[in-house]
Amino acid sequence: MRSVLFFALICAAACSKRPATGNDPGAGRLSYGDSIVYLRSADYSISPNRGAGQYSAFPDNLLIDPATGRITVRNIGKAGESQTGIRYRIRYQPADGPADSTYIVLGGINYLDRIYNFAANDTLMQPLYNGTPAGLLPPGAYGIQADSRLAIDAATGVINLKESLRRGMFDLPAENGEWEEVTVRYKTRDGSNEATNSIDVALYYYNSMADIPSNVSVAMRAHQAQIIGIAQTPIPLTSGPVDNDLPDNLSLTKPRPPCIIVIPH
Repeated sequence: MRSVLFFALICAAACSKRPATGNDPGAGRLSYGDSIVYLRSADYSISPNRGAGQYSAFPDNLLIDPATGRITVRNIGKAGESQTGIRYRIRYQPADGPADSTYIVLGGINYLDRIYNFAANDTLMQPLYNGTPAGLLPPGAYGIQADSRLAIDAATGVINLKESLRRGMFDLPAENGEWEEVTVRYKTRDGSNEATNSIDVALYYYNSMADIPSNVSVAMRAHQAQIIGIAQTPIPLTSGPVDNDLPDNLSLTKPRPPCIIVIPH
């Protein structure tokens, strides 16, 4: 009798289970397959393993279909979507279940918003690879653009800001409040198969911390808040006069282009 009762309980439990659906958490956590996605020579798309719903990305410069979650991987330069070298958090809300999320990295290099003070011998911009400071750069060719003013190490991607000033990145002599936007183009021997990649960088020149416009430091702090999983040098709020003549693609809602401030003394 006891064995018959045990068998009945097993059957009841098995029969009570619902089949997994596309929106059921039992169907698997949100995933795009690989956690790192690389640029190719032509645009392409990747799709998640979940069904239709509401998809969004943080930070807000990923080209993602809000209904299907399909991501288009591309690199189109200034103010472009799906920019590389950044870690993104993808959020998914199905119509009939709990929200889910995952992270993906669009492979590439990044330079972080920062103030460089030459008086402290702070002159070298170090790149990050694949959204992490621990990511060693693969072999490649960094700085393949024709702009000789940018002193970039072709093997490491490190930018020597002091040497860039000497080469005439800004006017000679440089003027307080000048800025230049440059595009760093590069190729890496990784999953991109040496497809040409790029990152835009905005360089600013100020005589002192007091000269940094308040809206520039606000933008830099907003950029820092959108970089996931990386400890960064804090950007202080500055009180310099607002500058309305800044790069037109400077954004508070997207972390590109990073703002690099040079204080020469």
